[in-house]
Amino acid sequence: MEQRDNAGALFKNANRANENHPNYKGEAVVSGVKMWVSGWVKVSRSGVKYMSLAFTPKEVPVDASEPDGDSQRQDQEEMPF
Repeated sequence: MEQRDNAGALFKNANRANENHPNYKGEAVVSGVKMWVSGWVKVSRSGVKYMSLAFTPKEVPVDASEPDGDSQRQDQEEMPF
């Protein structure tokens, strides 16, 4: 299935084992980022049914500005004081 930007699809979760697992699962592309989508059917205090959604990036972007632990240790070892 071709994914269009800012669109996605949800499907009934056949593997739902408990109340915490989503009722629906699927995929979406949001501003060019591929996301997993999870949906839970809930009931508001006033009795209205609604769907709560959660979006999780398929790939967590690596922030190049944060040094990893090895390079940070190397920098500390090279300090003259």
